[in-house]
Amino acid sequence: MHVPRHIRPVYYHGLPYYFYNSIFCRYINGYYVICRPPIGAVIAHSIFHTWHPVIVIHRNVTYYYDDGTFYTPRKNDYVVVNPPIGARVAELPSNYEEIILDNNVYFKVDNVYYKEVIVSGYIWYEVVFVA
Repeated sequence: MHVPRHIRPVYYHGLPYYFYNSIFCRYINGYYVICRPPIGAVIAHSIFHTWHPVIVIHRNVTYYYDDGTFYTPRKNDYVVVNPPIGARVAELPSNYEEIILDNNVYFKVDNVYYKEVIVSGYIWYEVVFVA
C-alpha cells in the first residue's frame, strides 16, 4: 500500500498508525500494512457508515461491529473499544487463527479470543477473552 508522504502518524498506545482513504495502516519493514483501527481510535460519522457495520446489543449496550472491531457511538463519531466479554457475532474476519486449548477450539482475531456457540440452530462466535 502506498501512503502519501504528507500523511503524519497518529500514535495509539505508543505505536504509530496512519489513516488514509478510510483505512488504518502501520509502517512495518518498509511497507504500509493495512490493519484494524486501534483501541481508542475515533472514527467520524461520515466515514464510519460507509463501512456498513453490524449492530450488536450486549447487556443493553449498543455496539457496532465490523471486521473484528467493536465501536461505541459518541456524539458525532464512533470510538474503537475492547470487545465486551460474552458478546456474539455471526462472522469473524477471514484472517482469524484457530487455537486449541485443553481440547477446546478457540478463534483468535488480533488479541481477542472467540468460541463457537450454537444459538437457535445458528453458529455464533462469542467473545471469551481479550488479551
